[in-house]
Amino acid sequence: MTSALYEAWAMTSDKWQKTELAYILHSRKYNDSDVILELFSATYGRVTAVVNTSKQSFRYEAYQPFCPYSIAWSGRSNFKKIRYIDALSQSIPLQAQAIFCGMYLNELLLRLLYEQEPQDALVFYYQQTLLDFASLDGLSLGELEPILRRFELYLLDELGYGLYLSDDEDGNVLDGNSSYQYVNQRGLVPLGSYLPDDKQLIFSGDVFKQIAARDFSDAKIKFAAKLLCRKALAALLGGKPIKARELFKYSGF
Repeated sequence: MTSALYEAWAMTSDKWQKTELAYILHSRKYNDSDVILELFSATYGRVTAVVNTSKQSFRYEAYQPFCPYSIAWSGRSNFKKIRYIDALSQSIPLQAQAIFCGMYLNELLLRLLYEQEPQDALVFYYQQTLLDFASLDGLSLGELEPILRRFELYLLDELGYGLYLSDDEDGNVLDGNSSYQYVNQRGLVPLGSYLPDDKQLIFSGDVFKQIAARDFSDAKIKFAAKLLCRKALAALLGGKPIKARELFKYSGF
């Protein structure tokens, strides 16, 4: 699926302009009349734009997360001006802890994506992830976690930091009964050839194979995948914590 399926044209104040499919990752007031929107679009990736809410059609309270918008903007700098914005549908209805999961995804994208780099595939995977969250009642984090892990692994792949979990660092096929440790920038290292620096990330070859297959049906695999993704993402986040995780403080996220 590509963004071409969502291409449309809208009349702005003085001309017809092509619109983009975009989601709002974050919004904040800039002054009494302007709001800054951090957008996630298919063709341009992450975009920062300002919208004047003094206009009746650009009301601040109308800008909701998890909602697909048709948006047109202008400007040559990295700071765009919204010329047109309209919701394509209602917000994807997330419930209970699924709302926190959605906020977590938004923060990851906001912090890890470079501005104005195309993200066609990632936008649609993000959209499908929200729909997967919405298909659940959001009461059980155990049901939400596999969806989160798949998104984190997909995001790492799209950013060029994918985790290669089928072979060890020398290209040898994993032995299901042997133990390996995941080491950033190296991959899976056989335990006998490396002094462990993080004993939490030592698992059998079978565990890593199941994570590679995105099979999180076993509680042990889900736990290992959580630790693995957290370590890989922490390296990209510069050690700064994800604020959205505080929302899961008492849920074991």
